[in-house]
Amino acid sequence: GKSVLITSHTHNAVDNILERLPSVGVESFLRVGGEDGKASPAVAPYCPGGSKHRAETTKDLQRLANESLVVGATCYAVANNPLIARRECRRAGSSSVGRFDVVLVDEAGQMTLPSALPPLLRAETFVLVGDPKQLPPLVRSPRADEEGL
Repeated sequence: GKSVLITSHTHNAVDNILERLPSVGVESFLRVGGEDGKASPAVAPYCPGGSKHRAETTKDLQRLANESLVVGATCYAVANNPLIARRECRRAGSSSVGRFDVVLVDEAGQMTLPSALPPLLRAETFVLVGDPKQLPPLVRSPRADEEGL
């Protein structure tokens, strides 16, 4: 099967999608970046070290990341988490590091371009999902706002 990265700028948006996967037959996925209590209770078992993914060594963690076809993480985790950066995607005759066949970006209308780039750069194909009536990105820096970020 194809490897899929599910991402958004909020933990809640990522978890909303991941929570629905078992109901459509996806029983195994990995939630990266929610280990410190940021993942929803329904998704927390799918974090490294959770009840669905026992890993005792860094080698176990990397194997878990490499073998998971579906990975969920915020855009920040995609940019900064070594499990994603070092993830090896092996297919017949090829290997790529840190890449996914498909990257799904939810709430894309609420993201700034800099926060969207890390997941998009990991994609062979990407899908941007958003609502045209969604709130725009929240920018807290007057200078960044002036420069269009």
